[in-house]
Amino acid sequence: MKRPPLRPPTRSLHVSRLFRDRRFPASFFRILILTTAAAALLGGCNKTAGNGLIGANGMALPTVNSAALSGDQSNRAKVGQWAAAYAKNPSDPKMVLGYAYALKATGNKQQALTVLNSGFQANSGNGEIAAQLGRVALELGRTDIAQKSLAVAQQKGVTDWRTLSAQGTLLAKKGDHANAQRYFQAALKQKPDSTSVINNLALSYALDGKAKESETLLRQAVASGSTDKRVRQNLALVLGLQGKYNEATQVARWGRARRRRTRTSPICAIC
Repeated sequence: MKRPPLRPPTRSLHVSRLFRDRRFPASFFRILILTTAAAALLGGCNKTAGNGLIGANGMALPTVNSAALSGDQSNRAKVGQWAAAYAKNPSDPKMVLGYAYALKATGNKQQALTVLNSGFQANSGNGEIAAQLGRVALELGRTDIAQKSLAVAQQKGVTDWRTLSAQGTLLAKKGDHANAQRYFQAALKQKPDSTSVINNLALSYALDGKAKESETLLRQAVASGSTDKRVRQNLALVLGLQGKYNEATQVARWGRARRRRTRTSPICAIC
């Protein structure tokens, strides 16, 4: 009797179980990476080490505590203040950026996209707005908007690591890995410890047939203390891609066990 063709597993199947089933050849993990790459690519972060927010080229912006939920009273007040200031002058770049940052920090990315899009139309030559619009659009899957605005940001000389990473992510999503890798590498020169950039460059390497380079970078991210579960899962998949099933199983199981400990730890609530 002929076996049915192998299909990518559902999301409910943990990655560690794949390596215990020897029916799956190394080529299967390449298919799995290909089918999940868009979701696996991580977006950049706009927070500093504290609660302050910064613009694409390091411009200081008013503080909103993005670690708190959007329902927090102090955050609602700050968003309200920005909304009032923005309403008086919606074409002012400072008002556009400030209000958009406040919205994004409190989880309202879709509204932030609307504000930035309007601001970009009123200030089509403003590289700062273009960069922020491109990054938020990319996070929301609006690659059409991201492509146009990131091109303007590049023309205007916006070359901070977050924007470079966003440009690399956009190219990787389009399958242009050679150019994507150049952007990611440029971003890493500015921010060598960025887990999101390391992860995205590693995924691009994996999709470009450079599994060993991908493994090296993902190990670097894990060794640096990354807590993003996708980084460890991607490392397990890249190991599986190379036929290193036993090690891949250990990596995937460790990540799963760690998340279980984190969920039960009382300290985790304030992490």
